[in-house]
Amino acid sequence: MATRIGEIIPKVIEKIVKGKPIKAREGSGYGGLVDTWNSLVGKETAAHTRIKGFKKKVLYILVDSSPHLSHLLMEKETILRRLEEIVPEVREIKFRAR
Repeated sequence: MATRIGEIIPKVIEKIVKGKPIKAREGSGYGGLVDTWNSLVGKETAAHTRIKGFKKKVLYILVDSSPHLSHLLMEKETILRRLEEIVPEVREIKFRAR
């Protein structure tokens, strides 16, 4: 019997974030990474961002406006250091305004 892709993806993502539990979130395949991002940047800032992808140790973030993008770029190194402590696989963050 074939394994459904919906059963495989959460397991793969869980391995990526070193065994941290992955919670399925509506509209996202990044689960625990979304929760981690939201807690790191805070509720207000998180409301203006969305994880676009995670590939080759780079976390891609979409930002809804230039002012929020500027704020995140100023805080990038601090956010990245804190994120690396929780998810060591993330080595870079790239932001892009929508």
